[in-house]
Amino acid sequence: LFGVVLGAAIMLLPALLLLTFGDVRWQNGDATINAFLSSVVLFAAVAIAEELLFRGFIFQRLLDGLGEWPAQLILSGYFVLTHSAGLKAAGNSKYLAGLNIFVASLTFGLAFIRTRSLAMPLGIHFAANLTQGGILGFGVSGNNEPGLLRPVFADAPEWLTGGAFGLEASVPGFIAIAAAVVLLYRWRATTSEFASR
Repeated sequence: LFGVVLGAAIMLLPALLLLTFGDVRWQNGDATINAFLSSVVLFAAVAIAEELLFRGFIFQRLLDGLGEWPAQLILSGYFVLTHSAGLKAAGNSKYLAGLNIFVASLTFGLAFIRTRSLAMPLGIHFAANLTQGGILGFGVSGNNEPGLLRPVFADAPEWLTGGAFGLEASVPGFIAIAAAVVLLYRWRATTSEFASR
């Protein structure tokens, strides 16, 4: 549950910032209830597949063999590589998008390290993608999904809004994901503490 709340906040905060400064407004989106439910299933499947791959067996063996930060850096670099097709299409925002994806992977890794469970990284990953695409209507790693809402951008530059790639390619998106890393880094819950909440 905490992961779902954190994942939604990672996308809602930059969207609220853009709304506050008049860089984006929303209209009713193109998603029907069936399309939204399909998005929920899609984003759940993506989160499960990617977290099993990136924070599952391989990450856990790297943690045991190399330690926390080498494991994080190796898997985060690999996470960016698996998003390279979308990054190529991101145009001028590709480096910022790549940085944000790298930092997002650190966030998911820290969520696993702090809880020793895949539940929190799954929740963050799922909720961030669903909020960004299925609800707010932004692109998700360059993939356009119909959302309940549709963003209408003012003349703000792409580095501020993320453009077609999504909030993952924006400076406000970077600030939000970096804040999540700091939050999880400073949080020292153990598995037993987390289970008792």
